[in-house]
Amino acid sequence: MITYKDAGVDIEKADKFVEEIKGFVQKTFTKNVITPIGGFASAYLLEIS
Repeated sequence: MITYKDAGVDIEKADKFVEEIKGFVQKTFTKNVITPIGGFASAYLLEIS
C-alpha cells in the first residue's frame, strides 16, 4: 500500500500550515464565504444581479 507520505505529502506539515495561515485567510472573508477554512473545497455564495 502506498501512503501519502510515500508520495512526498506530509499531512501533519500541511495541517500545521493551514493552522498558521487561518487568521490571514479569514481576514479576506466576506459575507459570501459560507464554509470555514479546511477540507478540500469551499463554498461561496455568488449573487448575480
